[in-house]
Amino acid sequence: WQHALQELASALNGTGSGPASVTAVGAAINACGRASRWQFSLHLLRAAPDWSHRPDIVACNSVVSACERGSAWRIGLQIAEEVGLLGLKPTVVTFGAVINSCRRGSWWEGALASLSRMQTVSLSPDLVVWNNTISVCEAASQWQLATSMLHSTTSQQLKPDVTTFNATITAQGQGQQWQAAISLLWELESHGLQPDEYSFNAAMTACGSANQWEQALELFSSMPGHSVTPTANAYNALSTASCNATAWETCLFCLSSAASAADAVRGMPLKEAAIGFSVAQSACWKAREWEWALHLLDARHQEWQNRQAQEKGDVDHPWSSSYFSSSSSSSSSSSSTEVGGQANSCQASPGDLSSTQMYYMLNFPNLIGRCNPDECTAEAILDRLHHPQAMVVVPSQGKLYFSDSNKDEDGIFRSNFDGSDVEEVVRDISSWGLSIDEDEEKLYWTDIVRGQICRSNLMGTEVEVLFEEEYSEPYGIVFDRRGRKIIWTDYGAGSIRSLSLDAEGGMKVLEVLADNLTHPSDVAIDESQATVYWTDGGTFKVQRTQLTSNGKATGEVQDVVTHVKDPHGLAFDQQSGVLYWTSTGTIYDAPKKPSSPKSNGKIQRLNVRSVDSELPLEKADLAETVLSTGRSRPISVEVLNAHDARCSKTGRRPLRVGDSVRLRGDLPTTDESFRGPLRLGDVGVIAANDKSDQPFMVNVGGQEWWYREDALEFH
Repeated sequence: WQHALQELASALNGTGSGPASVTAVGAAINACGRASRWQFSLHLLRAAPDWSHRPDIVACNSVVSACERGSAWRIGLQIAEEVGLLGLKPTVVTFGAVINSCRRGSWWEGALASLSRMQTVSLSPDLVVWNNTISVCEAASQWQLATSMLHSTTSQQLKPDVTTFNATITAQGQGQQWQAAISLLWELESHGLQPDEYSFNAAMTACGSANQWEQALELFSSMPGHSVTPTANAYNALSTASCNATAWETCLFCLSSAASAADAVRGMPLKEAAIGFSVAQSACWKAREWEWALHLLDARHQEWQNRQAQEKGDVDHPWSSSYFSSSSSSSSSSSSTEVGGQANSCQASPGDLSSTQMYYMLNFPNLIGRCNPDECTAEAILDRLHHPQAMVVVPSQGKLYFSDSNKDEDGIFRSNFDGSDVEEVVRDISSWGLSIDEDEEKLYWTDIVRGQICRSNLMGTEVEVLFEEEYSEPYGIVFDRRGRKIIWTDYGAGSIRSLSLDAEGGMKVLEVLADNLTHPSDVAIDESQATVYWTDGGTFKVQRTQLTSNGKATGEVQDVVTHVKDPHGLAFDQQSGVLYWTSTGTIYDAPKKPSSPKSNGKIQRLNVRSVDSELPLEKADLAETVLSTGRSRPISVEVLNAHDARCSKTGRRPLRVGDSVRLRGDLPTTDESFRGPLRLGDVGVIAANDKSDQPFMVNVGGQEWWYREDALEFH
């Protein structure tokens, strides 16, 4: 896709082998779409008319499909609605892409409406479109509609295939219609079709949903008689159906048999091994078979260590609670924690926040982890996510907020620091940026689908839309505590924007801090230096701009780090002055192929305050690598400094009356703060505050003195 964009850019600039054509624009859109770069595809589609090239229906179809693959299905539906306005005639592929997008959002009404609309434009659905519509009904738990569509295939002059039946059986399982599911399984042969393993697995799962594990066992036993050889997936389906207090022995049998079927557990695919262990463990706990449950837990951990030793660098382990371990770097300039490798003894215990913690978010696998960036500690704390995009840590609440997209809905969720107690906060939003105002206890987010900047309280209620603009694509966001403003990136417009808030939290001034950028993603701020940083995936840079003393834009954009392979997430440690960023580092050896093992995702950092005069850093490799993720794509990073409760997307929680404080240890002895009663090591209590330059009156053993905020730290 990069090559296609370069070719198009050369053609537009007149330096290519020929002038830009509709075909060239379409080729670039299709290439970006195949690579799941829906933002680039959408941008090219929007910009094509400006180049006097009206996009064709193939390009529109490609953008809709790309949006669906990138979890931006609502944008894809919007593009499909605009096809007629562009003077184009939708095709079967167009409607198929729309129905796939509806499947992503479990929007069965939209899928059926698209199917009906096909007839109004004299198009007949093919079997693929019909099957996908049944899958939408299945995802939305509409088993009656799925069954009705199966029986309507004849009237549509379509011949159902195994996929048609499998999707319907799965839908009936969602509705606990185990008898109907079994009936459909046997109906396959009357249509001249041979049930496959998926057919049996779906029927067994339907039995399990209704606690009919004996029926599931009977189906499993009949598989060889229908020329279907059970694999690990089949054993796991039976085990899941049998996961109750009375059938725990069946689950153990399934795990053992699945291992044998795959030539020992080590030969099983990782995902199937994970399911087998998890289900068997759960059944043993329910049956109060503690010894077996603990034995499985130990075996599971041992199996993980064995795989690490044998498959170093492979991180697709969705069930492990400890994905990462240390690996000494050969570079003298950095020491990084690397994905894969041997387990180590210096792993932080859950909930340990006695030191700086770096939280990171990965795609493929989709998880959130944390580590001490200065030591060899790392652990996955949330490992069953669907398509996470953004996160923010809230020290005062002890909570981690994150956005995620799944087949049912998009939303913002929160958990404890160790990943426990996950709960939904805001639903039905597609947020790629989160930030917090801890002082006012407000949650801010971007909604890239609706083009909105929104906020709510920390419980997700009292939602307000602060900014909304058609075709805007707000992406990353950060709350500037000192300037009382929200700052965000507009991915499509290529700009950094800010919105000032008055004392009551209302909107005040909208300003563009930087413009004419390519594709800015995440954003962070150094509050003490009034400097805004962002990543730009279009230029492969980390950049910044300085704000004036009154918070206005200077208009100057400076490169901080260049040649960063697909920069994305960004965080700033307010205490140390260290900037963190993520680099997906994805490499594809060929179109439509999986990412190459040569891909090298990483999280890096640089103390920008100490090397300010030496910037820009011309090669990202010169920065320190904190975490290497291989083929996994790090997309977000957060830094929490427990010493003074700072977080990169919140700033330090403002000091309040009643807080225990002490002088900062890095203050020079000549600082005027030493004129007061506080000495290094002493602890005082804030007795009052005002809005002056020295707002906090600290009581120390009956003596009182006024101090600057930056001279104090939490005790």
